[in-house]
Amino acid sequence: MIPQSQKYANHLFHLAQMEILAANMSQSSTTHMNCTELIKQNKKAGGLEFAVRFFEHTTYWKTYSHLDPGEEDIFSFLSIWKCANNQLRSFLEQIFPGEDFKQQVRFKDRHEKFPEANNNKQGHGLSECILAVIRDPIAHFLSGYNEIEYRIRSKEPRRPVAQKWPFGGQPEGSIERFEQFVADLLTCPIGKKLPGIINAGAIRKLELEHLYSMTGVLRLLDKDDSVTRSNRNFHYLPSLKNLNETWGPFVVSSCPRSFSNTTKTKLLTTPMITESGKHESSGDPHGTYKSAKLVWKHGGPTAKALCAIHLMDYACWQDLPDGVPRLCMDLYVDYHRRNLLL
Repeated sequence: MIPQSQKYANHLFHLAQMEILAANMSQSSTTHMNCTELIKQNKKAGGLEFAVRFFEHTTYWKTYSHLDPGEEDIFSFLSIWKCANNQLRSFLEQIFPGEDFKQQVRFKDRHEKFPEANNNKQGHGLSECILAVIRDPIAHFLSGYNEIEYRIRSKEPRRPVAQKWPFGGQPEGSIERFEQFVADLLTCPIGKKLPGIINAGAIRKLELEHLYSMTGVLRLLDKDDSVTRSNRNFHYLPSLKNLNETWGPFVVSSCPRSFSNTTKTKLLTTPMITESGKHESSGDPHGTYKSAKLVWKHGGPTAKALCAIHLMDYACWQDLPDGVPRLCMDLYVDYHRRNLLL
């Protein structure tokens, strides 16, 4: 069981605020605020500030599930935005033609398509293999920001929504805009009733979920009360590199009881179309990805703030090929020395 996010979310966001304040940036946009009081005033917020949603966000997770005839384990792919989700889904469509893997099913509803799950309420003999793909947490955040900015520009109704945020007043594609965006997220955006997060129609929603913490996967699994909970396996691939070579073997080795020999052969030999499902934002047409990467590379207060809010990610995902970035590791050591960690 992982700690309740309410116990660490606001604390990590507060540490991130302090990194920005320490650099004498604008007090008007970064002063530490009592988000709890603001949330009480904003009754439409649903009781959760952005800091908690950043880690919780279990409602939008979707799965793509399959059960080979005669096999023992349900196979479920748990998708994470900005982690090659579309590319991996397209691959599954090649392996399982005729199954609609474009239809995203909420995680809690994933067993409805399988009579074995519906008819066996006690879960006897029913098991499941759940897979996910993750990436470096900071890289995930930067990619998510780029996607958000791209959609602001490509979907006209979102532009005036973004302009009501402080970051929306900064030049598009600028370093200053990304730095202000991070500062905005850290300072109670829901409590301050900034638009585009909650109670917004799809066309006006900023879709900040693209950069939410990947530990939400673990939160989701922890809350799962399905019939397979007591008899399931969860595995994750910790990198997006060389997916054409790594994904098939990873699926087969992780879920040996989910597939027939024929399906295993297809998983191991079918080439992955690397361009399939690629987002238009990947080409960074507006320079937003470049500016975010430059801020991270510079290693200044905003970069340290990103380290602070991703502390749980680096603590939970222990198989990342590049490990914990040096900037973050030094910061975490300093937090420990100063007794700032919970």
